[in-house]
Amino acid sequence: MLAVFMEFCAESPHWLLKKGRSTEAEAQFEKLFGGSHVKTAIIELSKSGRGDEVEVKLSEFLFGRYFKVVFIGSALFALQQLSGINAVFYFSSAVFKSAGVPSDSANICVGICNLLGSIIAMIMMDKLGRKVLLTGSFFGMEDEGIFRRVFLCLRVNFALFWFGDNGV
Repeated sequence: MLAVFMEFCAESPHWLLKKGRSTEAEAQFEKLFGGSHVKTAIIELSKSGRGDEVEVKLSEFLFGRYFKVVFIGSALFALQQLSGINAVFYFSSAVFKSAGVPSDSANICVGICNLLGSIIAMIMMDKLGRKVLLTGSFFGMEDEGIFRRVFLCLRVNFALFWFGDNGV
């Protein structure tokens, strides 16, 4: 579906100008902003676009001055993927259905909770800053993982004690 709708999206005028295709860039600006703003937009874009061509080698990303930025970005990406929110969205219907809640109501509740959490995070981000929130959420996930593992070990040990080897 995304591929189909991408055909209707405008090309990037900035990219078109950088490639020397100014007439196509003007056509895209006209499509985006209307005819009266085309010249102004092209002048602004050509002013801001000067000097942004920088040659960077792959080794600079891995070992050079960009390593810290690449490492932080990659770590944030990994933490976001490991947080499991995609699994929550994917399995929420099945979990709520097994609990006897209609899946439509469950999906609405999950969406509202996600929206409220995003609004609260946005407000807290302005007050506390991103670093505090990211660090706090990382340690919260870590604590939850430790708690889950301890609970699982206690549960397994209790079952072994109570039921013997046949009970597990």
